[in-house]
Amino acid sequence: MEMSVSKFDDWFNHYMKEPWGYEFEMYRHAELCTYVVNGTYNPKEPVKPSDFYPNREPVEEQEKSEQDIEAILRNRFPNGK
Repeated sequence: MEMSVSKFDDWFNHYMKEPWGYEFEMYRHAELCTYVVNGTYNPKEPVKPSDFYPNREPVEEQEKSEQDIEAILRNRFPNGK
């Protein structure tokens, strides 16, 4: 499906006035949390919106041995069920 240039320009202009998407929503929620925490709890050191951004760094998974996996499953399902 193709979009005409004029339609794209309309959407682009709309986005510039009112952005949407994951990053913008995370920023909006972080600002709201900042207002609530600083206004309600009055911390000694005020929090910033960046304190509420999710950690976007990739997490390295460590290799698990068969014994590690077996121990995890035994703790989760002690009766073998």
